[in-house]
Amino acid sequence: MAIEPDGDHVPQERVPSGISGLDVVLRGGLLRDGLFIVQGEPGAGKTILGNQVCFNHVAAGGRALYLTLLAESHARMLMHIGPLGFFDATVIPSRLAYLSAFGALEKDGLPGLRDLIRREVQARGATLLVLDGFAAVLESSDSARTFKKFINELQTQATLTGCTILLLTTVSSEPTPPEHTMVDGIIELTSRLYGRHAERDLQVRKLRGGSYLRGIHSFDISDRGITVYPRTEAWLTRPAATDGVGGAPVSTGLTQLDSMMGGGLPRHSTTLLVGPTGRARPRSGCISWPPSIRMSPPCISGCTKTRRRSWRRQMPWDSDWMGCAGAAPSSCCGSPPPKASWTRSVSGCSMRSAGAACVGW
Repeated sequence: MAIEPDGDHVPQERVPSGISGLDVVLRGGLLRDGLFIVQGEPGAGKTILGNQVCFNHVAAGGRALYLTLLAESHARMLMHIGPLGFFDATVIPSRLAYLSAFGALEKDGLPGLRDLIRREVQARGATLLVLDGFAAVLESSDSARTFKKFINELQTQATLTGCTILLLTTVSSEPTPPEHTMVDGIIELTSRLYGRHAERDLQVRKLRGGSYLRGIHSFDISDRGITVYPRTEAWLTRPAATDGVGGAPVSTGLTQLDSMMGGGLPRHSTTLLVGPTGRARPRSGCISWPPSIRMSPPCISGCTKTRRRSWRRQMPWDSDWMGCAGAAPSSCCGSPPPKASWTRSVSGCSMRSAGAACVGW
């Protein structure tokens, strides 16, 4: 569950992934010293994501270590990621090192892998570790308790060395794998078919200690690497700026409606009157014009799909001031309307910026 920080909460420090869109989804990046699982079916993009995070981390001044277990050879991996835009051969091996850890796992089991990780992270001063082929660790565990103990030791290692760890693995067939309850975050990559079209999706299933954009987000893999496209409705849930609009509400001219709305329509607002044909929406919208036309700024009006002659007949008051309203579309909404109808909606009226409340129906 995403957690909204309160005023007294000090957010954890983040390590940016450097991947376009992913840091937006993560609200700033990976948690520093955190332990994360990146899971997905073969071909989902886990290896590319792990390498791209490593190269971006090194480019930002960090040091990274990429360990492989039962995964493709380093030569083939580098050949495949070499054409991608984030690849930089000059940082290998001085700032980004590739090592195989399968020998230590096969010879000494989980303790041997644990000691190798501890030794190499400290010797190289790594602040980011990627362990590719993590499913082999589970296969090498003689019990669930041993496996959980190894995860716990990785968490301790991350905290003591200040190293953020990514574990790349396939999707488990278990409903709730034991490692999912212990890690700080889970990122899942999937691919779905829509007819003959394939779509790549990314979802953050868990993130401790911070908020994130929930739901499924699209991503693609190009010659630049991975690019994530956060869902717009999730991205813009929080306003970019606080609305500082003030001033008294704009009266609708209907005393009871004003009372229900706390004094009238808010300034700098757009209100939509909704209802089927014949429910007096134009009359409801026009009833507020006589009192508000004397205000500053005045009420400026326009209608769509309503002929001017019919529109005038619906007004329940004297329309001697129609000259003012008739000039409104030309001065407010851009171009004058055709002779038969008003063609510009009041919702687009620029008078909102002057403090007016616009009503559309």
